[in-house]
Amino acid sequence: YMSMGDFNNSLESLDTALKIRKWNDGDNSESVANTLYSMARLMDKTGLYSEARDHLVECIRIRRMLPNSSEQDIANSLFGMGVVLLHAGANDAGLMYFTDALVSLKSLPDEGGMATADTLNMMGLLSFEAGDDDGALILLEESLAISESRKEWSRVATACNIKGQVHFKRKEYEETASCYQQCLSCHRTLKKDDVVLVNDYVNIGIAQSLACKVKVASYRLEEALQLSYNAYGECHKKTGLVHREAALVAFINRDVAKGQSHLDKFSEICRHHDNELIFAHALVKCGNVNFDVGSKTAAKKCWSV
Repeated sequence: YMSMGDFNNSLESLDTALKIRKWNDGDNSESVANTLYSMARLMDKTGLYSEARDHLVECIRIRRMLPNSSEQDIANSLFGMGVVLLHAGANDAGLMYFTDALVSLKSLPDEGGMATADTLNMMGLLSFEAGDDDGALILLEESLAISESRKEWSRVATACNIKGQVHFKRKEYEETASCYQQCLSCHRTLKKDDVVLVNDYVNIGIAQSLACKVKVASYRLEEALQLSYNAYGECHKKTGLVHREAALVAFINRDVAKGQSHLDKFSEICRHHDNELIFAHALVKCGNVNFDVGSKTAAKKCWSV
């Protein structure tokens, strides 16, 4: 059923299996814990977060009481609970479970391997969202050390992406650009498609712009635009957003003609999608940028549309 995406029948089958295993093996058996874990993962995928949490509470209880339970299984259950709580919006509680999972993982002979890197990434994200920027960076650096040593480029990209968000919040724009550049390198190594790469180029372009490296930013955004055309087409909202960022960078660089060209294309896309309010906000922002760099005529044109 799972392979066909039939979640309801999958859950029904697992529920039947749970009853059979409780009858045959007992309520506190390893087979029951494994079935509870499988059901919880499926419930999480279908948005049944409360039910998933209840199943994981029971799974964790059983695995902790069984003398033959492995720390890996216990860590998996704790990590799963953290994910469910994160999806349910209970970030503080989720962070507590990820922290417990990390303790279990580090007790293993290989200190948990890539599962530890995944846990550290989740903890870094939640620490950042809780406002603990320094703590987030420490966790992410530890994750990167593990992932880079094993050339796990997907996990490296994840950690760098979160690090980029932390540095951006702290207005450390050169560090932000460096993180997103590393994301791009990882994604190119993994041969990711243009949908992924366009986000990397846009993130780099915005960070370079704020770091006052306007020419580099302009180049990156032009690359992002070509990728967006390939991935989404000329009239897609994503392409419009790239035009908006390219317009802002062009105006910062005092290239009014280029900025206006991007702004006109952004306007066409907004009208195509009935997003006049978004275009109005962009006009105000572009006007402010032009005014700040001394292009008062261009600023007036933006403000008077």
